[in-house]
Amino acid sequence: MNRMYLRLSVLHFCLVAADAGFLREQCYGRVTEILQSDNSSIAINPLIFISVSDPTNPILTLDGCQQLCGSGTGWYPDSGPRLVAWLLPIILLVSNMQFAPIGMERFLLILHLLGDPIDSTWSLLEKADSWSRCFTHAQKLMEEKIEIKSLAVIIAATEEFPHALDHALKFNAPDKKGLIMETARTLSENRRNEILRTLFAVAIYVFQVLAAFVPAVGAASRPSGGRIGTAMLLSWLLSVVPLSNAIGDFGSRRNCQRIVADFMERLGQSSDQDFCTQRTSTLTLSLIGVQKEVQTPHEASMAWSGAIYCYRPNKRFLHASGWKLALISVLPVAIGFGTAFAVLSTGPTYFNCRHILVIAVFSVWLISAISTSSLSWASFATGKYLWYIILIKDTVFAIATLALIVASSCGLWNTCYCWSGALVYGKGGARVELNPTKVFDRNNSVIYPAMVATCISFQICVFGAMLWVGGPGFRALWWSENEKRVASDLRRYPWVSSIATQTDAVKPQPPREFNDEDVEDTP
Repeated sequence: MNRMYLRLSVLHFCLVAADAGFLREQCYGRVTEILQSDNSSIAINPLIFISVSDPTNPILTLDGCQQLCGSGTGWYPDSGPRLVAWLLPIILLVSNMQFAPIGMERFLLILHLLGDPIDSTWSLLEKADSWSRCFTHAQKLMEEKIEIKSLAVIIAATEEFPHALDHALKFNAPDKKGLIMETARTLSENRRNEILRTLFAVAIYVFQVLAAFVPAVGAASRPSGGRIGTAMLLSWLLSVVPLSNAIGDFGSRRNCQRIVADFMERLGQSSDQDFCTQRTSTLTLSLIGVQKEVQTPHEASMAWSGAIYCYRPNKRFLHASGWKLALISVLPVAIGFGTAFAVLSTGPTYFNCRHILVIAVFSVWLISAISTSSLSWASFATGKYLWYIILIKDTVFAIATLALIVASSCGLWNTCYCWSGALVYGKGGARVELNPTKVFDRNNSVIYPAMVATCISFQICVFGAMLWVGGPGFRALWWSENEKRVASDLRRYPWVSSIATQTDAVKPQPPREFNDEDVEDTP
């Protein structure tokens, strides 16, 4: 009678679950009821149960799982909380990117960032490297530290306007120290650097990740490798977002242009025409006979002509430090990929379908970076046409990768096949553990915390390496309050510009002696 009841129960269970999605906990409860009614069912159903199964830990074959638990995808009933656990910290980080003050077009950098994080990082590093070159050039013309930094800031600012830069590199710097100091102080006062706010956002992100995924920190219930792997895949933001804020910008582009224009005018080496130039964009498609060339006013070209530091198409790979910057730019994404891959490789599933997602996303980011470089180095499109092509590419890649990541978090790979290890053991050796409590406990208490901590530590180290590589540039652009005070006191020089008097920027002060201790190096 018991065996007849068992067969009827299994038949009914199979009919009910045939088209259902795989939900491990629900399936475990139903299978446990069957086994408790007749423990011998394991032995008499070798096509459904693995021989080492027992009522407390039933292990199903792949066919048995599909029959008893469902052959479809089991979308998680708690998809909302799963998304919130990692998506909100990501949104918080992205919102702390340094957005160029150029209107609504500045938000296009989000598409480029998510669609091509490697090129975005490389562009930021290249910007810092260009400032280092400005610092090196200033060292050849000045002697005192504050003077070197002042000249470096001016050259870096004129780099925002290439035609003005051509003039700036020609003037005799030692003869214009007063003007240089005043202009540098004004530029440094206008610079924006939100690194402290961003570090606070990073700290919140780290705490939220630990609280959501590590039971020892936040008493998280049922943290899973799938959720942790997804969060770690995007952990490259921990390096890139602080880097963008460490670089900062010169505030209002119009204000920066006004300061640089006044500086160059007083040198007698430029006019307003240097800042009203048209930007040329070309598009040549010989196969279909398309050839265009348009001129764009500077104000309308800022999104693709240098205002967005995450997009610098004219990077040189084989020149000077270009290849080193490119290699460092790959590290944050590679660390995120490696950690996600390792997290998903833990038991009980080991190598599974989610690995295909992680490999696919990492490959897309690599292809996107190579595509951006190839398009930039090719000659068929320049200016705004190149920007539009790259933006379309990044939009497609960003939407595709985010859609896959979100779908995975909601249960896209939650099937018997993906839980069975069939990708490693083959269909014949595939098995599905319905109650791997011991494995989960070890993952949650030991493996996951160690992997998350290692990933975050590596990302922080990479950020530190980025600051070290761009050290001279950051030292030139980061000014302490004492350095600003020293630069504002122009009485140490025989010539003082009239702007300081007009703006009341420099108040009459008693003469004072200066020494090297008055100038602080910014770390």
